[in-house]
Amino acid sequence: MSTGFKLIKLKSLPDGESSVRCVLEMRKALGDDVRLMMDVNGMWNYDQALRALRKLELANLELIEQPLPYWDIEGMARLRQKVGTSDLCR
Repeated sequence: MSTGFKLIKLKSLPDGESSVRCVLEMRKALGDDVRLMMDVNGMWNYDQALRALRKLELANLELIEQPLPYWDIEGMARLRQKVGTSDLCR
């Protein structure tokens, strides 16, 4: 589906499962030609983020911004080692 958009940045819902469903539906509707990014605004804890990010790998997101609170640097380091999304940033 050609929408004219080349990049879409999505905001997350506090509930990781709802976010996953929304992102997967967006990917399905938009196809693989549109680059998708997601900003979680630090709303998830480590366990929520790990579960959601593993499922979101199916959506081929380009970037996931701040999946954990800004102060959880150790958690971010652990997430980077456990998920395949190419770019997590805080």
